[in-house]
Amino acid sequence: MIERQPLPATGAPLNAAEDAFEPEPVEAETIASRGVVIPFTPEVILYVAFVVLAIVLRLPGIDVIPLNGHEAREALAALRLAVPEMPASEPALSQNPLMFAANTLALAIGGAENATARFPTLILGALLPLVPALFRRWIGPAQSLILSACLALSPVLLVASRRMDGAVWSAALVLLLVALAARFIETRRVAFGVAATACMALLALGAEPAGLLTLLGLLVGVGFAYLSTDDPDVRRPVLDAVRHWPWLPGLLAGGAALFVVGTVFLAFPGALSSVGESLGAGLRGVATSQPGMTAAYPLYTSILYEPVLWLFGLAGAYMVLSADPERTGRVRLFVGRALIGWLIASAAWSLVYAGAGPGHALWLTLPLAGLASFSILHTLAPVRDPVWRIPAWGPWLHGAVLVAVLLIGGINLVVLGRALLSVSPALAPALDQPDLMKLVMAGLAAALAIVTFFLAGSIWGPRGALQGIGLGLLVFLTMYSLSAGWQAAYSMASDPREPWNVRPPAPGVSLLERTLRTASLRSTGAPTSMEVVVLLPPDVSAGGPVGWALRHFRNARYVDSLTPEISAPAVIAPVTDPAPALGADYVGQDFATYLDWDRGSMTYWDFLPWLYNRQTRVPPRHEGHVVLYLRADVYGLADDAELPGVSE
Repeated sequence: MIERQPLPATGAPLNAAEDAFEPEPVEAETIASRGVVIPFTPEVILYVAFVVLAIVLRLPGIDVIPLNGHEAREALAALRLAVPEMPASEPALSQNPLMFAANTLALAIGGAENATARFPTLILGALLPLVPALFRRWIGPAQSLILSACLALSPVLLVASRRMDGAVWSAALVLLLVALAARFIETRRVAFGVAATACMALLALGAEPAGLLTLLGLLVGVGFAYLSTDDPDVRRPVLDAVRHWPWLPGLLAGGAALFVVGTVFLAFPGALSSVGESLGAGLRGVATSQPGMTAAYPLYTSILYEPVLWLFGLAGAYMVLSADPERTGRVRLFVGRALIGWLIASAAWSLVYAGAGPGHALWLTLPLAGLASFSILHTLAPVRDPVWRIPAWGPWLHGAVLVAVLLIGGINLVVLGRALLSVSPALAPALDQPDLMKLVMAGLAAALAIVTFFLAGSIWGPRGALQGIGLGLLVFLTMYSLSAGWQAAYSMASDPREPWNVRPPAPGVSLLERTLRTASLRSTGAPTSMEVVVLLPPDVSAGGPVGWALRHFRNARYVDSLTPEISAPAVIAPVTDPAPALGADYVGQDFATYLDWDRGSMTYWDFLPWLYNRQTRVPPRHEGHVVLYLRADVYGLADDAELPGVSE
């Protein structure tokens, strides 16, 4: 008989101030005579509000913004499985089996539209802020709510869930794995262990190519926490859980889950190859980077978009490492140390794994959000000082003043950055008197922030002043992060100067699709019935945005070369001089298929306007050009109308 060694559900807070801040735990469910009823407590309302906010942030432009290369490849793979007769020049293989299964069902039910393809990942990303509710029994309700807010407002999670990124599915699986494993340690119920093992299998092989690294990062974190604590009341339950883990039934359940997901819920047995493709892509990523990606791209992306999590996450790590074991809850201390180890491992993966993309900044977001919940809870808690009498409103007033001062300095720097774009490049650009005054005003704002800190300290003591600084930085950096996330997700979603966007589709792809629809309507009376012959240049993949633009044209035909026997109403071909010899007279128009930008074109002082709103002296380049040739009789069917996008 297995002796249970449950972990305590909650531990003591990090300090007495936090104890005053945390409300009494409330039951998540109450049993009524008619079944399970979830009461509308303030805690439940906040969780619902976080999910609603996450959905609202993700919806704008979801159908208007074109799919990038990664999104188009995943969407085409799912669409070609759901619609086998769809024309293709090459097999489109998904590298994200779990997302592939969800996308196949979504496209089969909702049609081949941008919003339909993005919908499963978008909804999953919006629901992630609910997962911290599963941890409230171990870290407390207040800290769970803060963690939920961090996920709801995370710009990395926002953009990744709008871009069909497999890292979102890995994030959901790893959080669910943590909750299930903790429940098994606490209760020793086999069902929790089996479910946790199935999550491990899906995370390692069924989520994305780098899902195994996400799992390894979590295991490194748990190992770090186990080795860095000498509390037998914490180590014994963890060690006993490992010894009595239901590995055999768990591995069987994991294999069954992979088979069900890989075959799209048993509907398409041939789709199981996506699991092998995911594993192969993960192995290739050890030495081969994605096109346009630089080294340490996830780390670079995380620091740029989420400075608030880095500041408060590192502060939370310091609090965990310096906490008094006698006053700190054992479980919370173990969780905090596990998050530190997880963060260190994730930073290492970001530095050494060549195949990582911007979405893998979620490796860092998850442990940083967990650590930030420690320091944010401390920042929001009332401050108690044995000497100074600190009113509850004092630090908030100081924080509001600091936000105003930082905004003054930031606005002056933004205006200065715009002025820098209008002067010639130089090591020391010459500025006019008004521009120099903007620099002086920014310096005065920084000095005023320092003076305000000492003034608050002289009135309410150093603890009150530090809390005011923390509140001000929390508000200001959250505003910056939300702005950066919104910019990457919506206003700059197709601009390569946005670090998240690597070779985004050019506006010419959408114009190409509209032109083909107009020509088909004139030629056949239906918007997608026209025959289209397609020969793409080497740098334009048929499984990318152009292939997705042709998804509705069932009469599209991909060829290896153009010959004089071709006389289709429309031909898409590479740019050549002279034009290819075809079997009829054609009128051609050039279209760019993707945008690129040279990061090396910036000087050191160009960084300021780029950081704020991605304005640069050198504009993006239009690349991947193709020519749409329309047969003369199709182009001239209506002499009094001009065909959009086509000229002689």
